[in-house]
Amino acid sequence: MRYVQALGGQVNASTRERATDFFFEVPPNTLGGGLERLCQMLAEPDLGIERQRREREVIHAEFIAWSRNPSAQQQFALLQSVSAKHPLGAFHAGNRYTLALHDAAFQQALAGFHQRFYQGGQICLSLCGPQPLDELEHLARQHAELFAAGERVPQMPPPPLPAIASSLTFTHQGLPSGAEHALELLIAYLEDSRPGTWLGTLRERGWLQRFTAERLYAFAGQLLWHLDLKLSADACPDEASALLQGWLRFIRQADREQLNHQFGLLQRSRAHSASALELARRDSTGQPFAKLDAQGLQALGALLESLPGGDHGDWQLLPVDPLLK
Repeated sequence: MRYVQALGGQVNASTRERATDFFFEVPPNTLGGGLERLCQMLAEPDLGIERQRREREVIHAEFIAWSRNPSAQQQFALLQSVSAKHPLGAFHAGNRYTLALHDAAFQQALAGFHQRFYQGGQICLSLCGPQPLDELEHLARQHAELFAAGERVPQMPPPPLPAIASSLTFTHQGLPSGAEHALELLIAYLEDSRPGTWLGTLRERGWLQRFTAERLYAFAGQLLWHLDLKLSADACPDEASALLQGWLRFIRQADREQLNHQFGLLQRSRAHSASALELARRDSTGQPFAKLDAQGLQALGALLESLPGGDHGDWQLLPVDPLLK
């Protein structure tokens, strides 16, 4: 981390329910040094007790900040509403009191976790830069040799994801491969605020104050996503919900090739403006800036069919934004 920060770069890590991401961005001529340090840290971590104690204090400080963040707590409450048997209901941030460093069982579990998961079969490395592909491949092979060889550890299939009693939170089961990418297309159309769209209608009525759409979980055909919608005091929430269902029905009945074509133009624009770090992260998760392939279109159909819909509102599929052509 100190190496990257001294170069004016970016470095961070993110742990989710099913994976942990480590990522950094540095000037191109220093990529080798950053990659060497990252791989060494992951393959041969310093697990001395004093280092663990310092790291635990960092985690505890992050836990306190997380516990005081209203949006983080709102999301936590939403995830807690999922069945207690599902990993989503159990996943949360650690703190000083849950990390028993002097417990022999904890140390054994820590060492075992590292040995089982921090090996070649479990790791995906994505590099992005102006260097020739041969040079990037050489760097990857050179530093990946630090990791022990191994096989991919199969993840336990999740229990059913129950429906949540909210008109703005959606759960899906048994979706085909490509559903996560299909959801990205759907969210792009939900975020469209031009006249003739759902958000455009809310804005024309003076109701719309804030809107964000977020995917909360995606694994093994399951999806959980949420719409954060803030309306004005004089808005009618039931009417806004009915309009949403009307827009979803309209999207479900629209020509999917046309939807995908416009989405592809948007993705191309996003790729042109994305940083190297964002491109690498998208690659590592198998979510490139691209339109849906045939499998993704199949997943889109299944996703749309599993959503509520109603005959409400007057909608139109707008032409491509000229800036995207």
